[in-house]
Amino acid sequence: MIMKRLGFMCLTLLAVGLMAISISSCKDDPIPLPTVDFVTVVTGYDVAITVESTNATTFAWDYGDTKTSTEAGNHQHTYTKSGTYAIKVTVTNESGSATKTVSVDIAASMTELLAGVDAGKIWILDGTSETKLQKITSTLTPLWAALPAGALAAFGLEAEYDNEYTFKPDGGYAINGKNGAVLAGLIYTAVNQLDIIVPPNTTAAGLAGTAFTNITNGGYTLNEKKDLVLEVANEDYPNGTNNDGITTVTFPAANYLTFQAGSHFGILDFTSTVLIRSITASKMDVTFFLSSLNPMEGFGRMYLQNLRSLSVCL
Repeated sequence: MIMKRLGFMCLTLLAVGLMAISISSCKDDPIPLPTVDFVTVVTGYDVAITVESTNATTFAWDYGDTKTSTEAGNHQHTYTKSGTYAIKVTVTNESGSATKTVSVDIAASMTELLAGVDAGKIWILDGTSETKLQKITSTLTPLWAALPAGALAAFGLEAEYDNEYTFKPDGGYAINGKNGAVLAGLIYTAVNQLDIIVPPNTTAAGLAGTAFTNITNGGYTLNEKKDLVLEVANEDYPNGTNNDGITTVTFPAANYLTFQAGSHFGILDFTSTVLIRSITASKMDVTFFLSSLNPMEGFGRMYLQNLRSLSVCL
C-alpha cells in the first residue's frame, strides 16, 4: 500500500510539474523598450536628418518651428527663417517610449538679412554713421577725410534721412519719400530737369532733395558673389591733366543690388547699382555711385562723359 501510494504521489507531482512547465513556456517575452538617435547636417535652411532606432513602432517629430511629422526614417526638414531650433523625436512601442533632442542653428541668408521674411524689411539712411566720398577704383580710393555722422544735416539735407526703402523677399520693392523728395545727385536732377524740394547749401557735394513720386511696385535683384563691372570716367590725372576717356572698374566676387527702371536705393542718380560692403540683420554698409562734374572741366561742359563718378557711403 505504501509503495503504491508513493508511486501515485510521484506521478501526481510529475504531472503537476509538467503542467507548470507547459503553462510557463507559453507566455511571450516582453518587448524591449524602444531606442532612438539621430544626427543632423545643415545646408542653408535645409536640415538632413539621419535616424537610428530599434523596436520603435511610432515616431513623433517636433522641429521647433511649429511644424511636426511622423517620419519613420531618414528625411529632410526645411526652415523658413534663421534661428536656433530644437528638433525633438519621441518613439514608442507597447512597452514604453524614448526621446532624443538635437539643437540646430540656421544662419540667415543675405536675402533674409536684406528683406526679412513675409512682409519685408524697411531701411533708412543712418544719420549716426560717417559718410565717405571715394573715387571709383577697385579699392574705392578715398578722396577726402570721412565726413562726421549726420553729414546730410551739414548740407541742409537732413530731411532725407527719414526716407524709407522696403525690400521684400520675393524681389518686390517700395520707396517712400517722406517729404515728397528723395536724396538725388545734383547733376542728375539738372539733366532731367527735376524739381528741387530741399535745396542744398554750397557744400552739399553734388546732392539735393529732389521731387519724387513714391513707388510701391518696384523691383530689385540681389547679386551674390558676382563680379561687378562699372564703366566710369577715367580719373587718372597725369601731370594735373584730365583724361576724358571711359574706363571699367571691376569689383570681384561682390554682393550688389540692381533695380528695375524707376527704382533706386539711397541716392537717385544715373547709376542705380549699389555695392553691399557688409550686412547684418540691423545694419548695412553700402556704396552708392554718384555722378558729379569733374572739377577740372568746370560747369561749361555738362556732358555725361565728363561727369565724375563718386562712391558715397552714407
